[in-house]
Amino acid sequence: VIGFGGYVDLINRTSVGGIVAAVTIFAMLTSPVSFLGRMIVFSENSRAAIGRIEEITSPEEEEYVEDGGEALGPGVLSFDHVRFSRGVSTILREITFKASPGEFIGITGRTGAGKTSLVNLITRYYEANSGTITLGGRNIKDISLSALRRSISIVPQEITLLSGTIRENILFGMEASDDRVREAARIASISDFVESLPLKYETPVGERGITLSGGQRQRVAIARAVIRNPKILILDDATSSVDPDTEITIFNNLKEALKGTIILMISLRASALSFADKVLILEEGELREESGGGEEDYVDRL
Repeated sequence: VIGFGGYVDLINRTSVGGIVAAVTIFAMLTSPVSFLGRMIVFSENSRAAIGRIEEITSPEEEEYVEDGGEALGPGVLSFDHVRFSRGVSTILREITFKASPGEFIGITGRTGAGKTSLVNLITRYYEANSGTITLGGRNIKDISLSALRRSISIVPQEITLLSGTIRENILFGMEASDDRVREAARIASISDFVESLPLKYETPVGERGITLSGGQRQRVAIARAVIRNPKILILDDATSSVDPDTEITIFNNLKEALKGTIILMISLRASALSFADKVLILEEGELREESGGGEEDYVDRL
């Protein structure tokens, strides 16, 4: 603007005042126009955030978790021709298998094969479109959600730890003796590490467990699941950050301590799958194969 105004001033001998006025006006407009652009971006971000909040608070998405006082005993978990879809996408097709108390079952398959969706049907985070899922001969839809979920412990892929102590993270709100806390830590193969710390089980873990390594966080989460003595234990890639030797130690401890528990382990690691009593191989939502455990290299067969 200044360069063009100066050129026009030399050619047409116009006054400098007009150029100064133009520059001043442009300077005054720059901030409001820039602010308007930022407001447009902020409004779009807010619109997306409000949409996500409405999805969570929508009455259509609410679960009624009745306070059922019933206690579930050990029983066979059975899938009978279960299908599950989300929108127009079919996630699982005609899934049929059984898992008995004390069995250690591996679940594997390529990314997107439906492994996590399958175990989420057990907890009724999702509902199957057809087929039946039974536990101890009872359709899980006939079991109160509170009773069903009290009987299941899950160690997810993404571990969430509180910014409290190791003890508080293992207990996670429940009441248990010191002996039970130490036993859960032993089963998860984290007790030796904890006992080596100056404050032992009173050691703060920091926000989201920042003071612990990935493998240590996973083992604290396993101890948290074990201390509840679940009827079904779901390990969703829960030992991915643990070395193979420690992983096998944990699995041996779980089988020894949880003799009446159905253990379902999602994994792509051959070392983990070889420990399972049997392995369910999912491919594009279908149960392609149900194999016995052992030294087979399941990963190469995917």
